[in-house]
Amino acid sequence: CTQRNEAWYIVGSNRSGIEDFFRLFSENCPDFTADHFEIPENLGIVSFKKQQDLYETELKNDDTDFLDKLDPGTPARNFLMDIETHTKLIETFAMADCMDKGYRQLSTGQSRKLLLLRQITKGISCLAIQAPYEGLDPDSHKELDKAFFHLFQKKTLLIVFVHNLDDIPSWCSHAGIISHGRLLIKGQRKKVINSLKQELYRGSADFRVSAQDLQKNRLTSNKNTPAELVRLNKGF
Repeated sequence: CTQRNEAWYIVGSNRSGIEDFFRLFSENCPDFTADHFEIPENLGIVSFKKQQDLYETELKNDDTDFLDKLDPGTPARNFLMDIETHTKLIETFAMADCMDKGYRQLSTGQSRKLLLLRQITKGISCLAIQAPYEGLDPDSHKELDKAFFHLFQKKTLLIVFVHNLDDIPSWCSHAGIISHGRLLIKGQRKKVINSLKQELYRGSADFRVSAQDLQKNRLTSNKNTPAELVRLNKGF
């Protein structure tokens, strides 16, 4: 059971079952059964699919051929509700200068932040977010992480699905590890880290975590290690 003062980062490789787990939040899954699974109320979804669908819609509405100039797309401000009320939030997201830009003029990071703002201005209290950092440069990654931290401080429940251990920030309250379709470890971030330490010392976990990172209480993966290493052996 999650609370509004929590930020959950769920980690799993592409073949771990993490995509199916995200679908439980974002889609209707009539074949899914569980002893206890409760979808948070007032839930907003931000996913690659929604971002791609919006981009394809913008391409269909491209009127460049009928204009004497390039059609930049729908202004960013048109995607948000009650924009005047959320001026400070837009500034916190570093999006104030983007409000008059067309959607196709936005960078990948800016378009993702716009989708987040779109959900928040609808009045949601919980966000489920799929792989938000993938494809972003380091600066955009930091900006998005700062935006998530702001939402966490404002008591928005965050459930963020990522593929890399590096993407779990030090400020998040809870973490979970998915492998073979099962949520094997979950709980407060520090407790999850301690569990990983114990399994690493016993040699049953297939993570590569440096001693220095463990001392800093950070979950991390070897920079030269592919995302597929985010998995556990059956004995874990």
